[in-house]
Amino acid sequence: MICPKCRKNHAHRSPRSGFRDRAAHWLFLKPYVCADCDKRFYAYPGGGRGPTVRMEAEMRMWELRRTKSWRTFRRNWLGFAIAAVLFAVALYVLAVQRPGAG
Repeated sequence: MICPKCRKNHAHRSPRSGFRDRAAHWLFLKPYVCADCDKRFYAYPGGGRGPTVRMEAEMRMWELRRTKSWRTFRRNWLGFAIAAVLFAVALYVLAVQRPGAG
């Protein structure tokens, strides 16, 4: 993470403490602190854009994670949809009375 004050790549996540951090949490902001200048700032953890906050490598990494999670999500829903259709077909076959069976 790049510090917005000194522009060095020495910022890291900081634990939440106090009202300000808790309020920022409701806006999906995470606290960071710079190891060089001790500047405390907030950023979106999901790959927020902007040259003052994220390095290019970090943005590429977050894009890859988003793409991978979207593929997993899509695959899971496709499997669920196929299972639901097969279940509905099985119920239909069991519920339909066959002619001459009784």
